[in-house]
Amino acid sequence: MGWIELLRFLAAVQAFLLALAAFALSDVEAAGFTILTVAVILLTYWRRGVAGTVALGLLFVDVTYWMAPGWISNLRHHERVAASVAPALLATVAVCGIATAGLRLILRPDRADRADARPAAVVVAVVLALAAAVTLVRSGSGQSDRARPGDVTLVMHGVKFAPSALRASSAVGVEVTNHDLFWHTFTVKGKGINVRVPVGGHRRTSLNGLAPGRYRFYCRIPGHESAGMKGTLVVTP
Repeated sequence: MGWIELLRFLAAVQAFLLALAAFALSDVEAAGFTILTVAVILLTYWRRGVAGTVALGLLFVDVTYWMAPGWISNLRHHERVAASVAPALLATVAVCGIATAGLRLILRPDRADRADARPAAVVVAVVLALAAAVTLVRSGSGQSDRARPGDVTLVMHGVKFAPSALRASSAVGVEVTNHDLFWHTFTVKGKGINVRVPVGGHRRTSLNGLAPGRYRFYCRIPGHESAGMKGTLVVTP
């Protein structure tokens, strides 16, 4: 196994995990990333795979950017194993992919592809096992940010809020749950409320301090508000 084969294998694993998430969560963004990953794998067969290696490296960086913080955040909030395993595996595969792509370019493709990358594959397997072990040990019951009596609940799914209209007293809070693979936020502009929620995460924010009135909330992730992730919050006395 040369470095290009290891790189393609890691990309195929990422595509498989993304496809699973797309199917399980009915997530259009995950499906889009799956298709993109497959397309870039095919690009590695063109002209020694240099352009494909660079593209895969950038794709791995993007996945790491979204998944690694989500994994860490879910562990810190003691979410259930099911909420942490997807970002854990995707982040770990992506980090290994970044290293593989970088080393292939540093060693130069012709030389790297003649070298034996099997020891690196063993390291990848060990790192994945460690990530899985950490996830199992550090995950909790998922109760740390659950709704309290009187709270209203808000679900993020399919790049939408459900419901898109909330009504609550300033004495309670909002429990937000993300059923999409990528991050979302519950943001009330100019009011100091900006709750970041990773995949499978439950986060609670208090409405304390909001005066009675009508407010607009939305997701701050670029492109999500224009895709429909917005709504209204009516705070009652």
